[in-house]
Amino acid sequence: MLYYNTVLVDTQAYVPSVYYLQGKELWEEDVERVETSYAFKRPLEIGAAAILEPFLGVRQAYSVLNILLYIGTTVLTYLFFKKLFQHHESRMLLAYIGAVLYTTSLPLILYATRVLVDVAGYFTLLLGLLFIEHIFEREKITWKEHLSVALLLGFFLLVRDTVVILYPYYLLRFLWKEGCHYSALLQKMLSLWPFVFTL
Repeated sequence: MLYYNTVLVDTQAYVPSVYYLQGKELWEEDVERVETSYAFKRPLEIGAAAILEPFLGVRQAYSVLNILLYIGTTVLTYLFFKKLFQHHESRMLLAYIGAVLYTTSLPLILYATRVLVDVAGYFTLLLGLLFIEHIFEREKITWKEHLSVALLLGFFLLVRDTVVILYPYYLLRFLWKEGCHYSALLQKMLSLWPFVFTL
């Protein structure tokens, strides 16, 4: 029952948001629902659904987008587990099991077939994690890397606010890289200035 109510409330915001982006006339209560909804504050998937809606219909547009994101997230789950267990002899098997467990998760299957943007949140979260891991493979991290991570995470906030947890993950990982020496701590913190743009 709780899941049904959550889907119903989300759908009541996401469906009119598509029509609102298309410039179609809506009833006054629908306009108010869209403008006050948290859904409209994450416009990227809604915008993609608005582009597909004339061809597929609004609910099918969300379903197609979510299924494509679901497939992409399954691949990213596999790649993330493979990187996470890179020193383990069975890393391929562990990555495969992780991807299968993700793919067969009932809540995710339900999210992927409804008018919701949760799957996009998982996609951006995993893509952000993989990008951050790629950054930390470099010998030296400069303000350019900080700027690229800050811009990417800021862009992902337009999809889903799940990526907010990647901010402290990246910052703490950076501060503790090569040990936490108090003399270098201030210098490291000052090099994080690009993150000001996305806060």
